[in-house]
Amino acid sequence: MVKKSANQSGQLSPDNYIRKKSRNLQIKECFINKGWKDGKLCNIIIIRQHTNGNVTFCMYMVDLNCLGVKESFYQFNVPNAKLEDFLNESKKYYNTSFIKVPYKLVHNIIHAGIEFAEEYGFKPCKEFTSVTGYFLEEDTDAIPLIQIECGGKDGKPLYVNNGYESAFLEKQILAQLKKTAGEGNYHFISAIHNDDEPLYEETDATDEELEINEEFSKYKKELEALNKEDQKKLFLRLFKNQEKNEDADLHRLYILSVILAKDITDNADVEEHLKRLEETFDINFVEFEVIPNTLLLDTNSKDIEKVSALLTHTLTAIDLDSKPKKAIAYFREIMGDIPVTNFLEMFYLQRKNSKEAIKKMKECYQKYPDYLMFQVHYYFELLHERKKVDPVLFENLLRDKQLDVTEFEADIYFYFYTFILLADDNTDISVLMAYINFIKSQDFIKKSTYRSIFIYLNIGIRQKVYDYLQSNGSENIGKTYIY
Repeated sequence: MVKKSANQSGQLSPDNYIRKKSRNLQIKECFINKGWKDGKLCNIIIIRQHTNGNVTFCMYMVDLNCLGVKESFYQFNVPNAKLEDFLNESKKYYNTSFIKVPYKLVHNIIHAGIEFAEEYGFKPCKEFTSVTGYFLEEDTDAIPLIQIECGGKDGKPLYVNNGYESAFLEKQILAQLKKTAGEGNYHFISAIHNDDEPLYEETDATDEELEINEEFSKYKKELEALNKEDQKKLFLRLFKNQEKNEDADLHRLYILSVILAKDITDNADVEEHLKRLEETFDINFVEFEVIPNTLLLDTNSKDIEKVSALLTHTLTAIDLDSKPKKAIAYFREIMGDIPVTNFLEMFYLQRKNSKEAIKKMKECYQKYPDYLMFQVHYYFELLHERKKVDPVLFENLLRDKQLDVTEFEADIYFYFYTFILLADDNTDISVLMAYINFIKSQDFIKKSTYRSIFIYLNIGIRQKVYDYLQSNGSENIGKTYIY
């Protein structure tokens, strides 16, 4: 959940302000992604105006096909420039263009998605139920009813995993559908099962199910029908006009980058790199209840259950911005001045987007140079300072640990490792494709982390394909590509 501005609402935290007072703010504008009717995957932004000129806006990711409100977050009491930056970043990094729509439309979309998902046992994300749901107007007759079509063409749930859900989460969703809808009463398309198609591939779906997934199957067949020279020309044209492309062309660009990446790599190279990653990170990742571990280094307490509960409470307070300073202070009082206490203080400053976070990190790195979380953040900061970081050196941070590494730490580590790989000139496409496959197999990776890694890796692959085509021309398409 994103909260970046100072709390200017008296005694109320941003969370509580949204719950109790946000409906008193006038709705300024509402946006939704272009093409939402076709894919029924809706990114909605609702903006309310403060009297000081700032705005609070909430983002809702709504899957009308099946899952309802999958994700939601807000930015509280920020300048309008923050909103503009967010819209521009969404266009640049997430290939999402927004159009302005009336509030009554997005209100109906959100509630329709929730109602349809609840029929099959899927609840809105916790951020919606705890905070951002209160940002909406009350669902009364004062809001005109608009019929919103949900599900696939036949009205049955359609679960489409474009790679944003991990294999573990995918299995959970399918089990829920089988339980609530019944076998044969739902449709399923996945992008993550076939190792030979690591970025975008359908499963053994029926012809009827593939037809339902119009957005994917239509573009994929259309692009595969082109000869290699025309694929290359279209890719270059779409790549150079990314800022102006409509959603349909952005989808074509994505699919083309996958097709061409596979043409200029050798699957054997991808397998070799995947094997190296698996050997490099053949590490026992554990929950932080398993003490001793690298997160709770220097923790002498034998009351593992108490330590785990205290850490969980503190991390939750930071995540939800629910009296985090008080929670951290209590953690320090109980646990003392140990590495994890300082890490929690740094982690909180990072979530608040405070400049003090970097200062705190560097101080802690000097004090605890062998502590994994400070090592990881230190090297990531070097990357921000445009200094080179050797991926092997970064790998050794994890590989050389004598204690078990927690899944919480690994989630952070692999997010940062993505950028280490992307920033290294020696990282070729086959490495990035192998890394996607590797991340799919890590069940502990959080959904939001998985989504970010997937998006940034695909942006990197797209750039690598472009660079290759510019350097080598179309005559080499279809041949093995090795840097």
